[in-house]
Amino acid sequence: MCPGTTYTQVVIAEMIKPIFALKNLRRAPGDAGVLPKYKDTIRETENTIYINRDGTTGPWPPSMHVVYDA
Repeated sequence: MCPGTTYTQVVIAEMIKPIFALKNLRRAPGDAGVLPKYKDTIRETENTIYINRDGTTGPWPPSMHVVYDA
């Protein structure tokens, strides 16, 4: 795994917190607002694995749609 992965996960989370703090922002209804994922243990480390819309998997979440009421 890339040594910058943990750093990037923390930084991205901090960058999007102000966006998700917007009062009128919420996940889109239905499947578009869901991040399908599961946990897997790899080399004794628990990892979150995200499922992409095409059925492939990866360590990063795919697109998630949100709704903003202006």
